[in-house]
Amino acid sequence: MDGERDDADEQSWNGVRIVTDGIHLASADLAALHDFAAGIGLPRRWFHPHRRHPHYDLLTVDARRRAREAGAVVVRSRDIVALLKANFEGDAGRRWLQDARRLVANDKPESIMISYAVTVSIDADIAEEWIQWMRSVHIPDVLATGLFRGARMMRVTEPPAAARPTFRFEYTLADRAAFDAYQREHAPRLQADHTERYAGRFEASRSVAELHDEWKV
Repeated sequence: MDGERDDADEQSWNGVRIVTDGIHLASADLAALHDFAAGIGLPRRWFHPHRRHPHYDLLTVDARRRAREAGAVVVRSRDIVALLKANFEGDAGRRWLQDARRLVANDKPESIMISYAVTVSIDADIAEEWIQWMRSVHIPDVLATGLFRGARMMRVTEPPAAARPTFRFEYTLADRAAFDAYQREHAPRLQADHTERYAGRFEASRSVAELHDEWKV
C-alpha cells in the first residue's frame, strides 16, 4: 500500500500499536483503541464488536487523515486480519465480546443513524435503460464512497404515477458526519453525472431523516 511505513513494527501510540489499512482502525489492546478513537473524535457507533475482528470503521476522509496524523500505523488489510486473529480467536474473543457489546449498547449515543432518500420520476420511454444504469453504475458509485451502510431501490405504487414511473432510493449512513462528508466530497459529481445523462427527462426530490426510535419483530 502506498504510504506504508517500513518501520511499522516500531511505531506505537502511547506504547500501544494502533493500525489502519485506510478503512479500518484496530489494535490488540481494545481499551487503548477506544481511547485513541475518542481522541480523534470517532463516534462509538463506528466500532464493530466482532468476536474475532473488533475494529472501528473510518467512514470519512477526514477521519482517515486524523487517524494517521495521531499515530496510527498504516499496514495492509491482511496484516490487520492477522493481528486480530492472533489476539481474539477462541477463548480470548469470547471473554471480551459480552462486555464489549454491553459498553456499545449502554454508551451515550454520539451519533444518530441517517436515512437519505432520493425520489425520482423518470420518462417512461427510457425507464428500463435508466434502471439498468442506476443498478450498474450510479448506485455502485455511491456505495464506493465508503460512507454508506447500504441502499435499496423501491418503486412507488401508491399513489399511482400519472405518467412517469417513480422510484425511491433509500440510503443509510452511520451518522451526520458521514452524510456531510458525502455532500461535500462526492454528491456534486455524482448528481452532475446523472443530470448530464438524463437532463430534462426526470424530476427528483431529496430528504434526510435521523433515526428517532426503532422497533423490530
